[in-house]
Amino acid sequence: GAILVVAFLIVPAAAAYLVSKKMNMMLLLACLISIIGVILGYFLAVFLNASIAGSIATSLGFLFLLVLFYSKVVTKKLI
Repeated sequence: GAILVVAFLIVPAAAAYLVSKKMNMMLLLACLISIIGVILGYFLAVFLNASIAGSIATSLGFLFLLVLFYSKVVTKKLI
């Protein structure tokens, strides 16, 4: 449970900060990243018959890596 809480507190906000400079857009992106991470993590857990919390934390980490890669390729904060 602790890993999931830390993942939910840090990953969406950090990922949104990488691609946005406006606070309103950061909040929206953080919510979207959280929702996508939960949906992906849940279905991953069901598919693999694994822990839901671990799968959600893993999917959030994967989304963060995708956003990090995107922010390195597109160096400006666009939104």
